[in-house]
Amino acid sequence: MGNGIGGQTPFLAVLQFIELILPSWATQKIILFSVFLISGIAAHISAPSRSVYGKYFSGTLYAVNPFIYTRFLAGHFYILLAYAFVPLAIRSFSDFLNDRTKWKRPLLWNTVVSIFDMHVLLLVLFIQLCIFIFAIADEKEERKNIIRSNIHLGLVYLAVNTFWILPVFWSVSQGSSILSQISAHDLSAFTASGTISGNILLSLVMMYGFWRGGYDYPFYFAPKWLFVLLFTGILYFAVHGFLSNTKKPLHKGLVLSAIISLILACGISYPYFAPTFEYLFDHFFIFKGMRDSQKFVGVLVLAYSFLGSLGVDEIFKSFKLNDRIKLVPENKQKILSVAWAFLIIALPLAYSFTIFNGFHGQVEPKDYPTEWYEVNDFLNNDSEDFDVLFFPWHLYMTFDWSDRRIANPANIFFDKPTMIGENAEVGYIQTQSSNPTQHYMGYLLEHKNEINNVGELLAPLNVKYIILAKDVDYQQYDFLYDQSDLKLVMENDELVVFKNLHETSRVREVNSLIEIKDWAELVELSKTIDINDHGYLVKSADAEYIEMDLSNASAKELNYTPVSPFKYNLHDSAEYVLFTSPDHDQNGWALDDGKSLDSAGLTSIFATSKDPAGDSDIYYKPFKAHIIGAVTSLLMVVIILLWGYRKTTLKL
Repeated sequence: MGNGIGGQTPFLAVLQFIELILPSWATQKIILFSVFLISGIAAHISAPSRSVYGKYFSGTLYAVNPFIYTRFLAGHFYILLAYAFVPLAIRSFSDFLNDRTKWKRPLLWNTVVSIFDMHVLLLVLFIQLCIFIFAIADEKEERKNIIRSNIHLGLVYLAVNTFWILPVFWSVSQGSSILSQISAHDLSAFTASGTISGNILLSLVMMYGFWRGGYDYPFYFAPKWLFVLLFTGILYFAVHGFLSNTKKPLHKGLVLSAIISLILACGISYPYFAPTFEYLFDHFFIFKGMRDSQKFVGVLVLAYSFLGSLGVDEIFKSFKLNDRIKLVPENKQKILSVAWAFLIIALPLAYSFTIFNGFHGQVEPKDYPTEWYEVNDFLNNDSEDFDVLFFPWHLYMTFDWSDRRIANPANIFFDKPTMIGENAEVGYIQTQSSNPTQHYMGYLLEHKNEINNVGELLAPLNVKYIILAKDVDYQQYDFLYDQSDLKLVMENDELVVFKNLHETSRVREVNSLIEIKDWAELVELSKTIDINDHGYLVKSADAEYIEMDLSNASAKELNYTPVSPFKYNLHDSAEYVLFTSPDHDQNGWALDDGKSLDSAGLTSIFATSKDPAGDSDIYYKPFKAHIIGAVTSLLMVVIILLWGYRKTTLKL
């Protein structure tokens, strides 16, 4: 479940500004280091501990633990950036329940979390709900005021966050949300695993249980009993801290949320808890976003961190009250305090020591090969508006230079719009993409040995170049060398580049539409006609526009100007306009006020007037939702700032 387009816009805008000052490699390192730095500082200043020792324990444990270790190796950086601000969001909400004038801080930190990741926002709201329940249960006289204040805070939060909420709701209403593609297969593919001796529950309690394997864990290099002992110390601090401080809603809410999170973190792996997870998955649409059930372990980490800080306080307090401490000279007490501080910090560090030394050699700086830069320069020398297709067709793969399995970076690296496979290939899941183009490519690859005109079949996608990386199963793509309409134009030690000999264009006109029922029919047609002279509709759709007389069929490139990635100005008249979006997702595009016909999905098809007056615009309709949401959010922020300034002025 993503934020939707625009959800991370504030963060990306900040990145763009920083990269004007610093090189991208420096920015990346700052972001990676920030995950640990912000996590530690946020937990340190937010922990309920009254002593500096408890705060140091909280910050160290929250920044260095198995949860952050595995998520870092998996490349879930947006999750970790959101995770880093969770302590601030939880503590500020707890303070707000005690003093309802402090509503700006939970508003701010919840918004920051939502910018980075929706999964973590759900966890934050869940923890806050648990704290809220105990607050209204304990404060009977203030119950109505607490409820009223939280409703007001919720409404303000919705208004401030309209910039991402409105686009997400639009996406869900159109059925284009990733949530609609998640099925029961995801439950088995992304459920928690028994990292420690195959024991699911023990693994999760000890902050492990990530579904993906292949990582080097600390207990691979030392006896497991030692790490069980270290964790017992962490757990003891947390339990002791809560039992000594059971009155506050924050503490009780953390325990309740931790217990429920442990149950949900099991996913369907633990037979006693599986029915609960399956019920939520089947009956609550938004819960499908938590298919990776181990994310709930993040709640356990926060509980251990916050409650553990209280445990450290209690133990240190007992030392100070012990009469025997008086036998220690005053100058030696400082040494004892330093030793105690060292021990409480060393405990979480020793428990997750593989985070250090480059995650025990699993993380090291890597740059793309020079051959990739050579190909990027070659593509940039072509000034036309075209797209690139990247093979091998995998979302996750191991490159010779990466040394490990990573998300395919081609669509990020190359400056030209580059299409990669969205096939996750996890368990029984091949792909969850709803994009017809992805399924079209899957069909072509499945029947590659029966095709010798790949260039023609890719021309509707505006694919002018094909890049083949010499990695993984690249030998399976030897059929590219045998195509009659592809030309090898560049090759180096890493990549091979083919050029499509057919004309490509992002916007073109046709005067003939053909109905097809599947990709096989389109491939068969390509053997007798030039498929790029026609537009293609799904069977039995928009019959009033179909012209089956193919004798006069023709196509031509139209004169257009890219105004932005979301708008193209069309200067020519046309009968039927075919448009290929840069991301090959045709949902949401419109020509002026005209709706796209029910096309086969490779292109958007628009029926226009025979003699349109003036220019036309092809635009992305959801972009309006982003603009409206952004303006609403900005206005709300301005109102809040002006209100705060007015109150300050009145006080002065």
